[in-house]
Amino acid sequence: MPPIEQRIDKLQRQIHVIQRHLGLLVDNMPIGGARSDSKVDPDVPVGRIDAIESQSRQLGQRLQQIQSQVDALQPKPRPLVPVADGRFVIFNRTGVSQYVSVNGLRFYAAPGRTEMKIPRTIVEAYLPGFECPKLLGMSNWRWTGRQYEMWMDIRI
Repeated sequence: MPPIEQRIDKLQRQIHVIQRHLGLLVDNMPIGGARSDSKVDPDVPVGRIDAIESQSRQLGQRLQQIQSQVDALQPKPRPLVPVADGRFVIFNRTGVSQYVSVNGLRFYAAPGRTEMKIPRTIVEAYLPGFECPKLLGMSNWRWTGRQYEMWMDIRI
């Protein structure tokens, strides 16, 4: 079966041929009160007009069906699903302020406890200049009764 675009093009060409053919018939048919010296195309039987019109309607309906199928295949924008926020808690036990990189952003962690809101996903956290990046998986998130938390201890 050819791709849908080729089928649409073929149907459009057929509709164009039928419309052109109908245009010739309509131009050659006498209109009420008009002069009847114009002749009907002898190659086309008069009863064939109804058949051509019904064929044209059927092709138009088929074209609409194909267009709806093409529209259904088009990617549709998906609504953004809000990611549940979690709390990332850093316990700085060094007694000295540290910079911590969390998901590519650098945060200042004073001695003691520092909290920040981040999306509840896999977290990349590390101390720049001291260690390589670490991935903290989804299993590190804990439900505290109010929200999800993930903890990180800094001990140098």
